[in-house]
Amino acid sequence: MKISEIKPHNNLVLAKVELLPRINEDGIYFGEQKLATKLNTEFYYGKALKVAEGAKDDNNCPGLKDGDYIVFNQFSGSALPTEEYCKAIYGHDVVAILEDLLDMRPETIKPTNDRILVELVLEKAVNEDGVYLGVQEDPREKQTQAAKVVSLGPNVTLDVKEGDIVYFDPYCGNLILNEDELKLKTVNQFDILFSI
Repeated sequence: MKISEIKPHNNLVLAKVELLPRINEDGIYFGEQKLATKLNTEFYYGKALKVAEGAKDDNNCPGLKDGDYIVFNQFSGSALPTEEYCKAIYGHDVVAILEDLLDMRPETIKPTNDRILVELVLEKAVNEDGVYLGVQEDPREKQTQAAKVVSLGPNVTLDVKEGDIVYFDPYCGNLILNEDELKLKTVNQFDILFSI
């Protein structure tokens, strides 16, 4: 099946899964990322090749257009028998729109619909004097996870703003950037328990 022949209907998006190059902080190239598995990631980066009109409405992904770079759950939609790895996904499964696949920073990631982009507040295993405090507790073992609000999706009605600290269940949302010093997640507004 040729990608050019596919026309998504209803609220579907034809998305091409993009495999990003893996480069460490010293600029050493390690080849392309492997396709996601349940063990190594929970999302795919991709490109919205064709977007049906229903996928752009307020209940799905307002503002999404053909050619946008996107982030979506790896288990969403259906794989298609095309020459490149493509999936038909629902508009509401797109959790973020990216300006650039290779330059992902808080300011280049836009959460979709009623999602909130947050930066996880990580507890240090070393205090301000450089004293090692022991192994850092896995944040998923806590009852709530703290994060700083980075940006809001277009349909967020919750009374929070950029810079607020919000709390939610550690298993909520999608971890879309997982680096040592920067962990970004999109969380649905209804998953926010409280803010300070």
